[in-house]
Amino acid sequence: MIDEEQRGQNAQALLDDPLLQKALNATRAVIVEEWADTREEKGREYLWMLHRASLKFEEILFGWIQNGEIAKANLRPDKTFREKLKFM
Repeated sequence: MIDEEQRGQNAQALLDDPLLQKALNATRAVIVEEWADTREEKGREYLWMLHRASLKFEEILFGWIQNGEIAKANLRPDKTFREKLKFM
């Protein structure tokens, strides 16, 4: 099983990958373009949900990065309790 620190590092590597960023940006651009051109309410709602899902995907990765940083800080023995609380 992957630990929090490693998951955070993996998430950071994904977000740093220019190909993933290009794919996310292209996907969002298509969704927004289709949304702007769609007059049907259900179609617009569906496209809006797709757009929100793409944002949620990134948000989850950012959360894993933060959790990994907290886990890393809490595992360092040279940190005081007060320094560890800074991340919380």
